[in-house]
Amino acid sequence: MKKKVVNKEIVRFSPSSETGLAIQEIASRQADGLLNINSNPTNKSYTKIILGNIFTGFNILMFVVAIVLLLIVGPKVITNLMFLLIIVFNILIGTIQECKSKATIEKLKLLSDNKIKVRRNGQETGVSSTEIVLDDVLVLSPGDQIPADCIILEEGVIEVNESLLTGESVPVKKNKGDQLFAGSFIVSGVAVARADKIANDTYISSIENKAKLAKQPKSHLMLAIYKVIHVMTFIAIPLAIVVFVNEFIHGVTNNHADLPLFPRFWGDPNVISDAVFYSGTTIAYMIPCGMALLASIAMATGVVKLGQSKTLAQNLYSVESLSRVNTLCLDKTGTLTDGTMSLDKYVILDKTVSDEDLQVLMASYLSAFKSTNQTSTALIQRFGKLENKVVNPGQHQDTSSALSNAFNVKSELKVADTIQFSSARKYSGVEFFNSGWYILGAPDYLTTDKEILNQVDEYAKHGLRVVLLTKIDGLVTDKEKLPARRHNVAMFVIRDTIRPEVKDTMLWFKENDVDIKVISGDNLGTVSYIAKESGIANWDKGFDMSKLTPEDDLEEIVLNHWIFARVSPDQKADIIAVLKKNGRITGVTGDGLNDLLAFKQADCSIALANGAAATKNVANLILLDSNFANMKEAVFQGRRVVNNIQRSSSLFVMKDFLWLFITIMPILFGLPHMIQPTVMTIVNVFITGIASLFISLEPDKTRVKGNFYRNVVEKALLAGFFMFVPVLLIMIYNVIAQLVTTQSFDASKLLTVFDNGKIVQFGWIPVMALCVTVAGFIIFFESCKPFTKFRKILFGVTLGVVLLVLYLAPEYFIVSGTDMLGNTGGFLKIPSYVVSHLGPNATLAFYRTMNLDQILFLVGFILLAYPIYLFTRKYISIVIDKLLFSKREYLDE
Repeated sequence: MKKKVVNKEIVRFSPSSETGLAIQEIASRQADGLLNINSNPTNKSYTKIILGNIFTGFNILMFVVAIVLLLIVGPKVITNLMFLLIIVFNILIGTIQECKSKATIEKLKLLSDNKIKVRRNGQETGVSSTEIVLDDVLVLSPGDQIPADCIILEEGVIEVNESLLTGESVPVKKNKGDQLFAGSFIVSGVAVARADKIANDTYISSIENKAKLAKQPKSHLMLAIYKVIHVMTFIAIPLAIVVFVNEFIHGVTNNHADLPLFPRFWGDPNVISDAVFYSGTTIAYMIPCGMALLASIAMATGVVKLGQSKTLAQNLYSVESLSRVNTLCLDKTGTLTDGTMSLDKYVILDKTVSDEDLQVLMASYLSAFKSTNQTSTALIQRFGKLENKVVNPGQHQDTSSALSNAFNVKSELKVADTIQFSSARKYSGVEFFNSGWYILGAPDYLTTDKEILNQVDEYAKHGLRVVLLTKIDGLVTDKEKLPARRHNVAMFVIRDTIRPEVKDTMLWFKENDVDIKVISGDNLGTVSYIAKESGIANWDKGFDMSKLTPEDDLEEIVLNHWIFARVSPDQKADIIAVLKKNGRITGVTGDGLNDLLAFKQADCSIALANGAAATKNVANLILLDSNFANMKEAVFQGRRVVNNIQRSSSLFVMKDFLWLFITIMPILFGLPHMIQPTVMTIVNVFITGIASLFISLEPDKTRVKGNFYRNVVEKALLAGFFMFVPVLLIMIYNVIAQLVTTQSFDASKLLTVFDNGKIVQFGWIPVMALCVTVAGFIIFFESCKPFTKFRKILFGVTLGVVLLVLYLAPEYFIVSGTDMLGNTGGFLKIPSYVVSHLGPNATLAFYRTMNLDQILFLVGFILLAYPIYLFTRKYISIVIDKLLFSKREYLDE
């Protein structure tokens, strides 16, 4: 495709409405790139999606850490790089889901891209909307969506539905010289028009471009998660530098005290290797990268569940967006209603006509026309329509077939002539053989009966339309002027079709404390009535936004009204902005371009599948079958994600705080790093890994409460400190024991007598790991409250598996798990190594190595662990609240 010409004066053509552009003119337009292709798509390309998921600041940091560890420490560190798997899975889940969403949206756009008739070189042909060129002559029929801004070329009144642009469902009359806007639909009549503006120059594109200026709302959940990750990152990086320096100084001091500093360093490469190892693992173990993966998996599961309910989530975070909404702003046309009309009731005015007679009459009448409009469609739904019964004026028609049994019609009338509907006439007509002319149209054009006209006015106040069927008593000589002699046969009351699922859905939102506001471009009476019928509270508190003046207080109006009529796209966005300013979490539903700016402003946006493509591109959720009831499932999935991730994230972050305390303690006392990550292996694998993942997938429909960041950080910090308690006690015990043994109370001399220069002797590492595991299970137990059947089973199974592991393979999980590759000398030798360290005999030999004081300490901690936890939770949490959280953090998100 050639690009559009830039900085070149475009020559405009004035083609005949009958012949259209010539072949040479079309070729010229195509060569200049003047095609109806928007060069500013509203959704991201596949390349941008992939790169955006890979190259985040967090991912880059972790990749750098892994590379440095591999280059300096060597292959033995591979088993400490498991965090890279989490990063890879996180990238894959996010990328796959976004790409699937993009593909689905493009399929929806393809399905809605119907062929448009154009006149070229004297012939009519069908082309795609993207093949239309500037100044093309288009032939637009009822039901066609206008692909470009056009100027009508021929005489004749048509009706256009501009609800996708203005929100108004009432058709707008257009005549020769008037402008047709891209995105609108032809309701009645045939328009021959010239494509005056295409692609980026159309009015529709100006709205889309304006919407791009606003940022898409971000996920509250992911903002909180990345806030935790960022805080831990900002702590981990400078701390890693301190650890490196500390380990380097102690390494060169202990190994080569007789040499100057730099010769000591260059003489022993293990010094820098150990320093890099401990500083690298500080970053890896303090940044909760698994927390983002946990959220991604939980959200991906929600996306799958929503997909089964015909709801498309644009990205992983869209699942959560609706769960926190407390004010839902609904569009009338296409949301509360389905965009069609239905027959509310009919009244027979001619006493000589029976119900059965009217059934036959209307089915025959409606069968006489090939094209339909909203009114005739509503009548067809009630009375039916015969197929292939359209006749030319005066043509005799075989009537041997009967109407469908579905309509219980026993016979049909024979069509002799017709009058096509026109918005100028406001009526259509059919002549039947042996029955005469029947006219169907607007009452004020067909009757002067005061009683009927008063009834019409009353119906109009309730947003209802009325069409009247009359019979002409005589002949019709001029179809534009009906004879005065006619009598009324029946009156049909038609309403917008309210979606059947709306009432139950509105009741559900009311029970869940979600405030409903209706924002529409229709008149106030119609919108209020539809709101009332939909079961929306405060339907009688409405405001006509067309009457808004600069002196009016918009904030006061928005907060004290629930129904807004005659709303422009800018006003709709302003209403959302006012609600957000006053602390409301907003959701917006819609299907038209008039909803686009509001979608960008809202916290959550929900589009319908039959809506405008640009609206679907920016929406968080798309109802693929336009079923409003699916919003309940969207809320359920969002609540499951937020509640469960909030519960399980504290389990993820607690081990990061534990490692923080383990790392800081020796630095404060000028000592080398004393503990390897193996003390957290069981907690990492079974509690923060497997158990928390299952918790995140549990069904949970309770309302989202509390501040995610505060809840997670407070619980995790408390849990991390509690798990650090046995570590601290063992460190103190070891120090005291060494002081007593060596009878030396100079802490600086302790380094010469401790194993490998470590404060905690190697024999105490298993005890420390077991105590940390006990503390971790207490935290897990508390996180499962209130217990459900699922959580009881999960806790019991996890505990059973861990006890089995401690019985069969204690050495692998609590001593040397992370050094297994180094101990075996390669991946191929790992199976034999594992087998040799499994089984009751290996277990018995392992536990026999424990001293009496170690056994007593372990038993004592098991007995006192829960009281210690309760004490820590009661008093340490008070300190955390006062030191870390402002008053605002106590507020619900």
